[in-house]
Amino acid sequence: MSSLAAEPPAGLILEIDIRERLAPRPPCAIALPQIIMWCWKSSSKQSISGLARRLRRQNLGTVLGTANVPLRAGLDHVSAELGVPSTGDMAITSEQGYAGNRILEAMRSGVRYGNAIFTELCRAIPDDARTILDFGAGAGFFLEKFHAIGAAVDAVEPDEDFQAILRPLAGMVWTDIRHVPNESFDFAYTVNVLEHILELDEACAHLARVLKPNRKLFVFVPAHNVLWTSLDHEVRHVRRFDRRSLGLALERAGFRIEHIKYFDSLGFPAALAVRILEIVNLFKYGSGSVGFYDRYLFPVSRQLDRLLKGTIGKNLIAIASRTGKATSGP
Repeated sequence: MSSLAAEPPAGLILEIDIRERLAPRPPCAIALPQIIMWCWKSSSKQSISGLARRLRRQNLGTVLGTANVPLRAGLDHVSAELGVPSTGDMAITSEQGYAGNRILEAMRSGVRYGNAIFTELCRAIPDDARTILDFGAGAGFFLEKFHAIGAAVDAVEPDEDFQAILRPLAGMVWTDIRHVPNESFDFAYTVNVLEHILELDEACAHLARVLKPNRKLFVFVPAHNVLWTSLDHEVRHVRRFDRRSLGLALERAGFRIEHIKYFDSLGFPAALAVRILEIVNLFKYGSGSVGFYDRYLFPVSRQLDRLLKGTIGKNLIAIASRTGKATSGP
């Protein structure tokens, strides 16, 4: 397979212009700076309760920059609504297939977002990596980018419709990671996949098994149960992660954590605001809302990521190395 440098050639990745100015907000734009201050420690139930009390004392227009709509009726039970979701009834089987195609189409509007993840991914790839695996390749967003720079990447993807899309882009396409040979890859990555898998420990163990000793895994997942919204339900997530839960899952599989950080700082208060708006039926995910965030707010979020050094965000990035003998076999 083709080798891949740590950074692809200049111009092949659509880098975010960190100097892009934030365009004037429309009247309904979220007053994010206010929410950031309230939600800095929002993983604490006490902080969420405090936010709910403060919102009750104000109008939706005051907090979110919209018309003067009372929040009191919709937020009487905000503390309970913002608790950890129950995911026992959201198991996915291969027979059910993937149900989040509407959201997948909407997320195509997040061009800058996807490019930023790809940039983080490429930085994690060792200079001497020759064999690369995409675990849960989906419709091939990242495979397309690797294909464009002449890098051969193999893939695991159970969805039959997606497999047909991936075959022209990938070297090999497996339907199940259990079919992938032991110690066959120098690098593996998985983006927005582990949150769908009920058997998390088994999946992580197989990722360790297919990597060669001391080789790296790149993981990108959604963070914080408090940010659980209708999107998570629609795409059948079974969990969101925090540093501890993701780190422990990888360590149980035989990985050593090299680096773990949050991603998309501004996404945290934005997602929390979405959850509150969903409670009062004032928001629904779509290509318009995703595109607006991607164009006007995400460039600012990337600047905040650099400033805050991964201490807050709505996603998590982990880079881990396989150590010792893998814990699972084919």
